[in-house]
Amino acid sequence: MKKAVLLAVCGLTAAAQAGVVTQTQSFSGVPNYDETFTFNMFDTGLGTLTGVDITLQLDISGGFLGVDNDGVGPATVNVEFGASGALISGDVTLFPAPAVVTSNNAIFNLAADDGDGVGVQSTGADYDQLSGVFTSNSSMESINALFISEYEGTGLTFDILASITQVLDFGGVSGVAGEFGPQTADIVVEVVYYYDAVPTPGTAALLGLGGLVATRRRR
Repeated sequence: MKKAVLLAVCGLTAAAQAGVVTQTQSFSGVPNYDETFTFNMFDTGLGTLTGVDITLQLDISGGFLGVDNDGVGPATVNVEFGASGALISGDVTLFPAPAVVTSNNAIFNLAADDGDGVGVQSTGADYDQLSGVFTSNSSMESINALFISEYEGTGLTFDILASITQVLDFGGVSGVAGEFGPQTADIVVEVVYYYDAVPTPGTAALLGLGGLVATRRRR
């Protein structure tokens, strides 16, 4: 019975020591764009910082990409339409740095030019269109332990810049022309701190109780 009590007290104490602080910010726009987010540094009064995770989530929706074949023969065209995102900071080291690509993809099998003229004509078997649908992707990176201390600073802040770039590709095939309507790119940037908490008076009392139980058991 004494052993069970000791394990319960130690487990409760260990659980009380762990802490997590999460900060989340978001933005919506049409690529290309850069957006700066300001986050609080870790408050060292809470305890000892043990880890930092940073996540970039990139959602796309809407828009379209159309391709018209102006060539004399049929064409198979790989198309990609979406956005890419990367995080940059001049205040803290982002290593490794989250980066993500979110896109809609398709393969167009286009007939030879039907004589509708040079440029995009959105009719006929020599034309196809990819409509943008909601797609989400994310990248989470745990900051290398060598740089965790850069995220400490009670009452201080740091900036992270999210750079979002349009992805538009229907290349690799000669004699095709394209048209597009831009997609919306929504981003979420999340910073998570993991830390060992400074023991509260109640936790310290549990620590003392655990030590007392262990001492009595040894006797």
